[in-house]
Amino acid sequence: MNLLRLLTVFVLSFCLLVCGCSIKQKKGEISVQQCKTFKKKFTKTVTLNYLLFTPENYSKDKDKKWPLILFLHGAGERGSNLDSVKIHGIPKIVENKKDFPFIVVSPQCPTGEWWSEDFLVEALNGLVDRIVRTYRVDKERVYVTGLSMGGFGTWALAIAYPEKFAAIAPVCGEGDPGKVYRIREIPAWVFHGKKDETVPIENSQVMVDALKKCQGNVKFTIYPEAGHDSWTETYDNPELYKWFLEHKKVHKKFLTIKPAQVTASSGDIYPAFDGDFGSRWESEWTDPQWIIIDLEEPTAINDIVIYWETAFTKKYEILSSPDKINWKPVYVENNSDGAVDEIKLDGKIKTRYLKFDLKKRGTQWGHSIWEIAISL
Repeated sequence: MNLLRLLTVFVLSFCLLVCGCSIKQKKGEISVQQCKTFKKKFTKTVTLNYLLFTPENYSKDKDKKWPLILFLHGAGERGSNLDSVKIHGIPKIVENKKDFPFIVVSPQCPTGEWWSEDFLVEALNGLVDRIVRTYRVDKERVYVTGLSMGGFGTWALAIAYPEKFAAIAPVCGEGDPGKVYRIREIPAWVFHGKKDETVPIENSQVMVDALKKCQGNVKFTIYPEAGHDSWTETYDNPELYKWFLEHKKVHKKFLTIKPAQVTASSGDIYPAFDGDFGSRWESEWTDPQWIIIDLEEPTAINDIVIYWETAFTKKYEILSSPDKINWKPVYVENNSDGAVDEIKLDGKIKTRYLKFDLKKRGTQWGHSIWEIAISL
């Protein structure tokens, strides 16, 4: 036996040992949770052991594609024993429910780490990509949910990769309210126990409020008598899984704008394009003011969404130009009431330059914008 074969045997043996569970199944049948390992170099090399469940009919219908749920466990289930992942939530349910109508992937977070860390968010995205490539997954119906630390991870993963998920269900988690506008198109069902002393309910409330502020698609279930364990009732409720299946992915790509692409008549304009809802652009206290965006090449615009701060603009125009010299109006607003303005262009406008001509303030202060989102 040569060195390569010895190494292969060692690695396979190690992976089986680490998984901490045994697999008994008929040849060609994959209707149980299997122990798997995913390894890839991201910001740093990450190894994730995970449970994979496929429905009992998965191997019978070779043409059918299945919805996928990524389940993220809580802090107490970290480590190297995959049986721990089966203690709560969906991995526990599918142990006895072989007809569960989803492919389920349940990774295990390494000891001492947190799902919401950037390198693990990146790794989780890579794991989902691997599962989608390897199994018959319906790419239009990929969902993520998690409890406690996994709820934190659910928010972080969706915000980082909003184009990937059709719906999310964070349970007693927390996220960055300044960036929830990135997932305003993704249906979110949030769960929390009112008496939770480990992760206070306010942590979910602030995320729900932020989504509502940017007109996101969100609903919030509060269990009046529940403490930290708000997941048992959540995952035992068949309505959650029906709700998942009602939603398919929204195909909308938001442009990433760099500082060099934007200029304004006054003030630092980039905070209105930095992806952080907690920062804003504020102009001088005069009319008119303007903003110009260089898209760097002719680009078909689908939607423009303006999230106004309290000091909104009452009258403005949006203009397009191929050369930054000749401008053509594409939208005129004479009576905005602030909050959120969503301008649907449906791809009919293809331009390199966009100009926001802010003619009249709605308050005595300057023109002020939390964020401008442009989608293709």
